[in-house]
Amino acid sequence: MGNFSERRQPQGSAPIPWSNEVLHLIAPAFMLIDLVIAQSRQKIRWSALAVISAFPLAWCVYTLVRGPLIISPLTGERPWYPYPFLNPFADGGWASVLVYVAVIAVAVLAIGAMVVAWIRRDRTRPPRGGSGPRALEDARSLGR
Repeated sequence: MGNFSERRQPQGSAPIPWSNEVLHLIAPAFMLIDLVIAQSRQKIRWSALAVISAFPLAWCVYTLVRGPLIISPLTGERPWYPYPFLNPFADGGWASVLVYVAVIAVAVLAIGAMVVAWIRRDRTRPPRGGSGPRALEDARSLGR
């Protein structure tokens, strides 16, 4: 039978070229379009950032614990990590992994904060100098 890399690769073990594009480009673009176009039914609290960051953090911990236990479907060797920058056995070691994780965590929190701020924005106030009931009420209170 030989070693794993000489055997026929099972279907799905090789990377699918378009999956990276869908996961990292197309899906986020659709989410951004949805955020801008769709009206939120209710404002969310800033504490939602804890929920927003919980899944990526849990996934990262799970991946780092699981990596040494998994055999790569492409090389037949251990360890296997889905992204090279998460491999603590590569050049840079744990220090490099921790820097990448910290940078990604900051990015997730920043994007999450922008989403929460976007959803919480006040849509009832017309632009300055606008018309409508609120502008009329504001003008009356200023004595105009």
